[in-house]
Amino acid sequence: MWPQSRCARCRYRQEIRSKRGSIFWLCQRSKSEPTFSKYPPQPVLFCPGFAAFSPPEQAE
Repeated sequence: MWPQSRCARCRYRQEIRSKRGSIFWLCQRSKSEPTFSKYPPQPVLFCPGFAAFSPPEQAE
């Protein structure tokens, strides 16, 4: 897709797959904050709402 896009590493991104196989990134922030685009044009190089995704910590 767009590995250089901020969306690729954002916790607010939801991947949407169409029946035809297309992949879209839905910005979850758009649901509560209208200033964010629902499906931002890619690649997004700057976003004031970006929050890095942090994988869950694994127990040792």
